[in-house]
Amino acid sequence: MVAGFAAAAAEFLGTGTSDAEQAARQFLAWLEPGPGRPSCRWLIVLDVADPADLTGLWPPASSQGRTLVTSRRRDAAITMGRRIVPVGVFTPADSQSYLTGALAAADRQETDTELAALADDLGHLPLALSQAAAYLIDTGLPCSTYRALLADRARTLAEAAPDRLPDDQPHTVAAAWDLSIERADSLHPPGLARPVLRLAVFLSPSGIPEAVLNSPPVLAHLSADRTPTPECAPGTQRPVARSTRGSS
Repeated sequence: MVAGFAAAAAEFLGTGTSDAEQAARQFLAWLEPGPGRPSCRWLIVLDVADPADLTGLWPPASSQGRTLVTSRRRDAAITMGRRIVPVGVFTPADSQSYLTGALAAADRQETDTELAALADDLGHLPLALSQAAAYLIDTGLPCSTYRALLADRARTLAEAAPDRLPDDQPHTVAAAWDLSIERADSLHPPGLARPVLRLAVFLSPSGIPEAVLNSPPVLAHLSADRTPTPECAPGTQRPVARSTRGSS
C-alpha cells in the first residue's frame, strides 16, 4: 500500500523524497477535499489480503473520489460503514461465453454440450475456467479428454485431501490447478513450477523481488526440491541457474 501511494505521489505531485511513508502521507493528504486539491474525479482500487495493511492508509472520504477495495476478507475493519458488493461465480451463460471466446481466439472449437459440462464440473468459477481454457489451448486436448483427466485427478485428491477445502472450493477446482501445475512442470525448465510455487507461498503475496528468487540459497533449494519429470529424470538434473530473462 505504502509503495503504491508513494509511486502515485511521485507521478502526480512530483514528490522526490526517498521516504515512502512520507510520500504516501503526502498523496493521501492531497486527496483531501479543499483548496489546492485535485479538481478531477479520482478512483483508487486496492486489493487487500490483510486489513492491517490499510491501517492509517485509507483514502479520505470525498465527493470527488471513490475507493474500491477487493478482498476475500470480511473483517469489520474493511466492511464497517461501507457498501459491500458480493461477487459470485459466472452464470452458465457467462461460462459458456467465456470458454467459447477463449478457445475461438486460439482457433479451437468445442461443442456447447461439452463446454457446458466442463463449466458445471468447475462450478462456474472464473479462475478455474481460465485454467481449463489455458490447458486445452496449450495441450490441444479435446474437452472430453480434459474432463476425464479432471475427474480422475479430483477422485485422487478427494481420497487424500480433507472433506472441506479452503474457501469451500470443490475438489474438481483443486484438480484443475493440479493438472495445470503438472503441465507447467513439464515445460522448460522442467520440474521447477511446483517447487517455485511451494516456496512462493511463504513469501509476500504483494510481490517477490527478482533478487530473492535468484539468490544462491533459493537456487540451491530449488535444485534439491526439483520435481522429477520424464523430461528431467532424477540424476540428470542440472543445478538451477540464475535467471537472466527479466522479472521472475
